[in-house]
Amino acid sequence: MNSPVMQAIGGVRAAEQAQVWQRNESTMLAVLQRQFGERPMKWSPAKDTAQSAFLHWCDIKGVRSFPAAPAAIAQFALENAVLGIDVISEVVDHIAEFHEFQGAANPVATWIVAEAMDSIGGEVDAPHSWPKEQKWRFTQLPCLLRRYLSAADKRQQREIHRALNEAAAARKAKSEERHEDQQVDDRAH
Repeated sequence: MNSPVMQAIGGVRAAEQAQVWQRNESTMLAVLQRQFGERPMKWSPAKDTAQSAFLHWCDIKGVRSFPAAPAAIAQFALENAVLGIDVISEVVDHIAEFHEFQGAANPVATWIVAEAMDSIGGEVDAPHSWPKEQKWRFTQLPCLLRRYLSAADKRQQREIHRALNEAAAARKAKSEERHEDQQVDDRAH
């Protein structure tokens, strides 16, 4: 039966259940924080600015800033893409850090946010050392971490190529030196 009274009772039961879940989850978090300690969060003017920008944007759009929906973060990133991937990545990372600090799930670690970030900064390739069957996991990493790992891999590859070229040049020089020594020995006899 869909009477208004039954709907009201259902609504009250749902609200009571939500309060029970909230209370139990808060208790779990308190126990875990005692066991592991609280996650440190360093505040800075940049973090305050990033948080303020996101809070203001959420107010304008009429969406929650905490806990933030992944779609809201993705849309925030896309609408502010003109700031560049580095700035947007920092803001998004601050949002993730704040959620984790509060004991909430990280809404940034979702495919929709990763897609938005990739559309701003361009797709970044997984390092060559990653097994092919694990490369999909690379897309699950935060944007800044993916960019760092990819750049580090490229630097490492350049360094390896440079070292190989130097080794080849040294072998060639050593071979030429031996050849010259052999010619000197041949002339001496």
